[in-house]
Amino acid sequence: MWFTFSGGAGYSPKRYLKRTICSPPTRGLPPGRHLLNVGTYYRLLLLTSGDVEQNPGPKLTIQCLNIDGIRGKTAELASFLEENRIDICLLQETKLSKRIPTPLFAGYDALRCDRESEHGGGLLTLIKRGIKYFENPLPYTSLKKDSNTEIIGISLMTSYGRLEIANVYVPPPGSCKKGYRFDLSSLDKLDNLLLCGDLNAKHPAWFRYQTADARGNLLISQLQKLIILNNPKKNTRTPYNSKDTRTSPDLSICSPRLSPIIKWSVRYDLRSDHHSMIMRMNCSPHLILKPNYFYDYENADWNAFANYVDSRLQNFHPKNFSSLDRAVESFNKTIIDARNLIIRRACIRSGSSKYDSRTKKLIRERTSLKKRKYRPKVIIDRIRALNMLITNNTNQVQRKKLSRISRAMNKQASISAMWTMLRRLKNPDERKTETYQLNLNNFMKHCVKISHIPYKK
Repeated sequence: MWFTFSGGAGYSPKRYLKRTICSPPTRGLPPGRHLLNVGTYYRLLLLTSGDVEQNPGPKLTIQCLNIDGIRGKTAELASFLEENRIDICLLQETKLSKRIPTPLFAGYDALRCDRESEHGGGLLTLIKRGIKYFENPLPYTSLKKDSNTEIIGISLMTSYGRLEIANVYVPPPGSCKKGYRFDLSSLDKLDNLLLCGDLNAKHPAWFRYQTADARGNLLISQLQKLIILNNPKKNTRTPYNSKDTRTSPDLSICSPRLSPIIKWSVRYDLRSDHHSMIMRMNCSPHLILKPNYFYDYENADWNAFANYVDSRLQNFHPKNFSSLDRAVESFNKTIIDARNLIIRRACIRSGSSKYDSRTKKLIRERTSLKKRKYRPKVIIDRIRALNMLITNNTNQVQRKKLSRISRAMNKQASISAMWTMLRRLKNPDERKTETYQLNLNNFMKHCVKISHIPYKK
């Protein structure tokens, strides 16, 4: 398209931008390089204004929490993971032993590390199913030899490059051997590292209202090249006893290259004296699976389906093709196109763990109370009472679900249906991945099922 400007007729947008408009914001471009359209000019003008983020894209959300015992809190944590769309969850002090099975969370893979003494401690890393990752203990070999430090390391590829995530827990100095000094200096050399966990170290660098201890000073000297993500004004632990002061023993540390793309915040929703650290990264992980989906053949508009196929196959004849294979390929393509156009496709959602309205109201009240800086005895007693009410409501919902399943498993039920119910009770997210072949098989089964119905034009 051509435009007429005051300078005369016959000017093209490229020439006009090259000579007039584009000269101020393109002074930093190499010689001979110019902007070629109006859209590029305005995008550059917005970016040079300084308050517009360039292509933020999808976010990777990571949660870190000292959960202070995970037993009895799985339903509450599962609801938090779903509502906040957590991709990776790093938990410390799970307090699980080898005799206790790993808690199941719908839609997540679990990596677990228990303390050898089977008393306290323990780590659990949850990764959303579909994210491409692998456990990588090599960068932390020196820490694995330490009998006190617990660590789980994973690596995953993102749009920002390879990302190393470490889930770390170091017991308090009173629980370690006398003269124990942990050494994290080897982590200073890693690229794209995000280290999160409860290190039980105190320093004003990550919370200005606490005094530095020996471990905090040691940590500052060892990790001089890394960036502390914690907000110095936000504490990560509020003791149950109101006489104790607020502290921040939990830390989030990253490589300098990752610091600009991470947004750090604190959440008070879960039942623990520690608070959740939430990190949202402006990068997307590489996926290995697409979301599960299915075609709703039962509620499809088969009249519209038949009309579409008839219109497409009105002039269809095998003689019009060079070979029979080409004719079959064209026929199959018509059927698939009709399916994609007429039949509704929906995603299979993971098992929902959301609370009822009464429990959500209690959680909101508890969150507002935990945000208060000063907690008198009345507030502390109310928080404890709310914890008991939330736990009782959650157990009541689970009992109702169990009783509903047990009532359905009567003598008239088939053996396969009973086994399906038992498997879903054990793992609500145990479903087969939908593939092209499975969809085709389901479509063929449905056609066979309705083949006895007379076709009406």
